[in-house]
Amino acid sequence: MPWAGSDPEKDPAASEQAAAAFWAMGEFMHPLAIPATRALQERYGLGLDRAWRDFEKAYDAQRDRFGHVVDPERDLHGMPAADIVTRRRSGASLSSVQAFRPGTPGYQHHVWQATLGPRAVVFSTHPGSADVVSRPNHWAGNGILPLVGQVDDVVIARYAIEGAHVEGAEVLPFTHAYLPRTEFDDTSEEDGWTFASTSDGVVGLWCSRPTRRIDDSELRADDGDAVWVAVIGDGPLQNFAATWSNRTPSVVGDEVHVAAPGGDIALVGTGRPGDPSALTVAGVPVPFGNHPRFLGAGLDVPQGSLRWRREGRDPVDVDLEITAAWLPARVPAHETLAS
Repeated sequence: MPWAGSDPEKDPAASEQAAAAFWAMGEFMHPLAIPATRALQERYGLGLDRAWRDFEKAYDAQRDRFGHVVDPERDLHGMPAADIVTRRRSGASLSSVQAFRPGTPGYQHHVWQATLGPRAVVFSTHPGSADVVSRPNHWAGNGILPLVGQVDDVVIARYAIEGAHVEGAEVLPFTHAYLPRTEFDDTSEEDGWTFASTSDGVVGLWCSRPTRRIDDSELRADDGDAVWVAVIGDGPLQNFAATWSNRTPSVVGDEVHVAAPGGDIALVGTGRPGDPSALTVAGVPVPFGNHPRFLGAGLDVPQGSLRWRREGRDPVDVDLEITAAWLPARVPAHETLAS
């Protein structure tokens, strides 16, 4: 990056290169982007939002408290790297983004979802507003992003909203989950869990706080921080519910534990910006990132692979190097195509 370390006030070319790079990623208010953003606004009279002053105050406050910026991802429009995990079963899938900017302001980020059909879906959010037209709003996106960790059929989402701050917006004091009962074949509630099933799959949902049903789709957990846990599997619902209703998750301090069949899953961390976090199974660390591109169904494809073959009755060859050849020579193909 030729502009790295340059002074945008003294080097116009550097600031324009910096701005082009950061703005392309939606990063207008990152600490490294603000000097270039400010310089171009003043140089060309660009009518961009002058909210960088508020962000600079927030970063200065972090420097005063911690000695450095611990939460640079304050710009909710930013699009940094995301580590996505998807677990697929015959009748259900579970997908989430791992430890994505926990505790920071969200936008339209949809951080986890269990899917049993086109409309038979389950997810939780911290609503960004009370309406359905803002971004984020009552259902789309998150006001404050949770700390998320997923292992196989289990996802844990920890929301730290008490004391959180979003520049120019109200932080609502509750989290909630979307579980539309009418879209499932059967539902039940047992020992703090809510279960729902279709003909081929089943999902269980648990919250660390008492929940109340607002309507046929919304379960709400009032009064602050909360942990939501979702699990998927195969039916029938009664057997699945009997198994999981006896596996109540526990929240002790910074740790959330779920007694999964493959071993105790622990998500460690407060979910607040700058705090360390970890994910383990039976005490063994599980990385939030650097997962294989594909794992399962006879495939074990390393991250960044451009070619692989699925053996079987009808072998399939995948070659992404053909696509990589279309990319500009200065962009490494493995960085662009890696999952």
